[in-house]
Amino acid sequence: CRYLFLTDALLGQLSPGEIAAVVRHELGHLQRKHLLQRLLLLMLPALAWFVIQPAIGVDLDLLSTSSPYALAVSAAYLLYAVVVIGLFSQWFEYDADLSAVFDSHQQLQPDSARELIHALAALQGPQRETWFSHCLHPPTTARIAWIRQVLMQPALGLAYRARLNRLAKLV
Repeated sequence: CRYLFLTDALLGQLSPGEIAAVVRHELGHLQRKHLLQRLLLLMLPALAWFVIQPAIGVDLDLLSTSSPYALAVSAAYLLYAVVVIGLFSQWFEYDADLSAVFDSHQQLQPDSARELIHALAALQGPQRETWFSHCLHPPTTARIAWIRQVLMQPALGLAYRARLNRLAKLV
């Protein structure tokens, strides 16, 4: 069961077509299993440790509070989460944007693309984005430029999606 919350302000700010584009974007996250992929990426270092630990023959409990390495391991994991999960999250945003502009038959829908561009521009508004907002989302201007590029060259979007599919299988 999934929920999508739309605020009154969002409904008042966007046209019905722009709201539909936002919904298609969010559905893209669900259909492309972005949340599951993020969770797998978060678990990857722990799974790697369970595999490596017996192979090296050392029974170190690096996460124990009495371990002198606990802080270093925690910092390394936090850095991994910020860098790797942040990078993948940005890639997933571009992928979800593709879900909003391509139909189920991988055909570009120019009207949908324009509506998503208008929705992103409206939601951005005149205020500047913070550096923190870019941890999980690319800048709105970059997303709009990406959608415009895909409008001009749809094969670019399909190739991007194919690369992301290969990467997801690797993970």
